[in-house]
Amino acid sequence: GITLFPNPGTAKLNVAIDNNLQGQVEIQMLSILGSEVIQPIALDKTEPRIVRTFDTSDLRSGVYLVIIKQNGNLVVRKWVKF
Repeated sequence: GITLFPNPGTAKLNVAIDNNLQGQVEIQMLSILGSEVIQPIALDKTEPRIVRTFDTSDLRSGVYLVIIKQNGNLVVRKWVKF
């Protein structure tokens, strides 16, 4: 599965991807209005669990969408910043 923590959070966001799929994973973050706030990052997932930490200290308080693309699948999760 995919976990965002802490949620809600403040200065950092951890994105954990925990599954048996391997290969390229792309993570990006959008504001609730659809503007890109973190450019897409491509990772090579070779282990069952990976965690990526993002600095969110410059983002305003609000709701954000974290989009994860992996092996043709698209998952969207909400993240709230205080």
